[in-house]
Amino acid sequence: MIVSAVSVGKTMAGSGRTDRVRFVAPVIVFVGIFGFRLLTATFPNDHISFLSRARQILHGDLPVRDFIDPGFFLALYVSAAIDWLAGHRLVGEALFTSVSLAAAYALVVVVARRVSGSTLIAVAVALVAASLLPRLMNHHKVLVPAVGLYLAWRYARSGTTGLAVGMGVFAGIATLYRHDHGVYLVPGLLVVLAACHHRDGLRVAARRSAARSAVRGARTTTTA
Repeated sequence: MIVSAVSVGKTMAGSGRTDRVRFVAPVIVFVGIFGFRLLTATFPNDHISFLSRARQILHGDLPVRDFIDPGFFLALYVSAAIDWLAGHRLVGEALFTSVSLAAAYALVVVVARRVSGSTLIAVAVALVAASLLPRLMNHHKVLVPAVGLYLAWRYARSGTTGLAVGMGVFAGIATLYRHDHGVYLVPGLLVVLAACHHRDGLRVAARRSAARSAVRGARTTTTA
């Protein structure tokens, strides 16, 4: 009995340490990458050009009507809001984009840890991806796939209707943020839905259509 109690105690202690590592690793990656990207933040001409369109919105102009919008509808309004909140200083954009990149790589750690079973491998994967040093203006090109991958992984594990709707809503927001995200993200999420339910009947397929409806709604709004 004593031996069993000691064994259980060791198991619980090991489990506690593992849980702490799982929590701490993404946090450390987030804080480290956020600090690095914020302290090394630069704004090349392409980023300034994008921010100038956001500033035009604050002065009453509208995308398409008053200036060319190549498909960044929601991104322009988000940057305009950040510019206004930051008092028209670039520090707001630097904070937002740095947080977005750091959150993306923290999610990479979470998903990679679940797939590989190793925290070391998960952190290494995130650091390798971060070492590519994407421009701050491309933060969404890292964050959107990371969130999409995380949602797809969660859905593949649980398959709840709530997650299906969540994937659809996120795909709609991502498409509005930048139109080409819809081209890459939506087919991938639909493949996940099909792979998880290829043997299900029409009843389940109809229940999952909520996700696709959200995507179609986003496309309709964008077209209008």
